[in-house]
Amino acid sequence: MSQSSNISTEDLPIATMIRSVHAEGSPDTAEIELLKRHISVKKAAKKEQLLIKGQVCRYLYFVVKGCLHTFYTTDKGEEFTRCIALENSFCWSVPSFLKQTPATENIEALAESELLLIDHTSFLKLCGQSRWFRNSYTAGLENLCIMYTERVQSLLTMTAAERYKTLLEQNPHIVRELPNKTVASYLGITQESLSRIKAAR
Repeated sequence: MSQSSNISTEDLPIATMIRSVHAEGSPDTAEIELLKRHISVKKAAKKEQLLIKGQVCRYLYFVVKGCLHTFYTTDKGEEFTRCIALENSFCWSVPSFLKQTPATENIEALAESELLLIDHTSFLKLCGQSRWFRNSYTAGLENLCIMYTERVQSLLTMTAAERYKTLLEQNPHIVRELPNKTVASYLGITQESLSRIKAAR
């Protein structure tokens, strides 16, 4: 029996995750039932704070619709974006979630979003009981490692204009639809520098 035949209409967000995650194979009937028991759906409003620095990250998020960003803040109010999670991607504060310790970063919805939530206890159960979920999480971590490596490389070896050009080519949605403040923070530059780069193109 195919995985889609086991997913009802109200479980479509979970079906979206199953289709989107690049893991080997598909979940069997028992695994789908396990996913349905341990995954909940949340609607997040634009600018809703899902995690505030100092809190423990309780959930692993999967973005079905919308966009989240993970960012650091300083005592001066400066903001530095670590990650922008677009649709069909995971988002979480990795150290805080895995160790259940206070987070050093924040997670906020940049747009109205539909999210899948997996709490820490459910996460451990899914990893232990579902090979498909374990493979999916591993694939997510691998993608995160690749993204971080490429991001560090760009910050160390590219000019601000080159970073902007690369971002525009690879993720035009970020540049065209997100606030300049967020884009500049992600590129590691000021909003004024971003405005100059845009004006020069």
